[in-house]
Amino acid sequence: MEAVIKDNKIYTAKGFFFGLPVRFECSLMKMGMIIPLSGFKKNFGITQEKDVCPYGVYTINNIQRQHIPAKECMIYLKPSQHKLFLDMANRVDALSEKGIDIIRYGMAYCVKDVEVLEAGYEKYRDLVLQVNPKIDINNFLTLASMAQEHFVSTKCYDGVLKIGGIARNFLQKFVVGGRTMLNSNKVQTPEGYGAVYDARSLYPTAMKFMNANGKKGILLGKPKIIENENLNLDWLEKQDGYFILVKVLKVGIKRDFPILRKLY
Repeated sequence: MEAVIKDNKIYTAKGFFFGLPVRFECSLMKMGMIIPLSGFKKNFGITQEKDVCPYGVYTINNIQRQHIPAKECMIYLKPSQHKLFLDMANRVDALSEKGIDIIRYGMAYCVKDVEVLEAGYEKYRDLVLQVNPKIDINNFLTLASMAQEHFVSTKCYDGVLKIGGIARNFLQKFVVGGRTMLNSNKVQTPEGYGAVYDARSLYPTAMKFMNANGKKGILLGKPKIIENENLNLDWLEKQDGYFILVKVLKVGIKRDFPILRKLY
């Protein structure tokens, strides 16, 4: 099987299954959203709706038993989900005097998941085509690659030059991914409730910032090397943009959540 793997994530894979060619693609990387399947109906306006499943009941012992009393299954569901669970069990012929056939129920549940994902995926594809008819998500592996194509096809990069070699290697150092950490980067055991803070929509925020406070958007034209005599803030702040490497000689305060990035 051939696969495209990056950062331990499988973007796409293709091979043969009993002689038939098959191909898998990660829909999450294309859609770029943390929307659970349960939210597809509301967010995409599709008719298909995700069913409920008592995941906790699927232990090795229970799978061997196969038929589990309904009350035992519903321990792992919210009270508001009990009726939905029993309705589906009846609909897929998984409910009998023996209890719930969790094997039959699980198979039907997985099939329904695929149907919901397919409907949401196709609706998402239609929405993207409405924004830009040149972008078919079936031809891309990631949302980032689709955004890049959108910028190119709408002439957003007109006047922008490509950079390679040593210059590109230098500029790549300015690209920093997100990070997740707790206070002081240590394991925490809080008492009671905790809070998780996450910044979202950073790409569009950065794009808007590029045109704010007198800034002129994406840098145009051929980049120039900064001469030594111009390595001062008075000259640098008069430019549309600049990339420089600063050596920090001393960090006066050790922060619980540091924002400095150590390059070397």
